[in-house]
Amino acid sequence: MKEIIAERDLVGVDPDGSRFKIMIKIGRPYAQADEWVCPIGAIGLHPELREVRAKDSFQALMRGRKLLQQVLKFFIGDGGQILSPDDHTPISLDTLFD
Repeated sequence: MKEIIAERDLVGVDPDGSRFKIMIKIGRPYAQADEWVCPIGAIGLHPELREVRAKDSFQALMRGRKLLQQVLKFFIGDGGQILSPDDHTPISLDTLFD
């Protein structure tokens, strides 16, 4: 990812209780051929997550944000937790993304 425009460190907790670091990030959208690409990452949680594509930069950015939110939502739905790295309290997705 060339230019990161937003990132956040989190702590993930698997249903078995094991903890691990997660870094979510969004890169600056860029034009590629006749579409726009927005690099994204959920390092520590989803290694294949790389980028989203759209017709313009705004749509690419919004799709990237939405995909990151969905990945975290599915993780929580499968019994995981997302915690603050500072005090290890639960972070709500509404608070994180709204």
